[in-house]
Amino acid sequence: MPVSAGDYYIRSQQPSGTFFGYHQVMTEPKTGYVRAVYCNTIFWVRKSTVLWTENEAKAGRHLFIEMNLNGDRKLICADPDEQVRLEDLGMKEAEVRRFRNSNGQLDQKKSRMNVLSEAFKQRK
Repeated sequence: MPVSAGDYYIRSQQPSGTFFGYHQVMTEPKTGYVRAVYCNTIFWVRKSTVLWTENEAKAGRHLFIEMNLNGDRKLICADPDEQVRLEDLGMKEAEVRRFRNSNGQLDQKKSRMNVLSEAFKQRK
């Protein structure tokens, strides 16, 4: 299902309803992001975002995907943590285990290297 224009976020909140944190998700492919389907809608997310949703849910927080457009929020998907797990991203079992043990740091190191690589390419 296509999504409309705006910024999309997976939002975490305490059981009391208090905001706790968020990760942005994309509607178009982007370097360092992988395809994930939440509530029959295709998004592009970092592997570390999927791990974050797993950890947030384990901590008892509630998760939602929301669209932000002109200051308004619209609920797109409830409980995204129940829809996509690291195993759903095509990662091998050993890679999933290493990624979880590193708490997503493998993904962040890769993205930093991508940024550095791009910076040097632009200088040529």
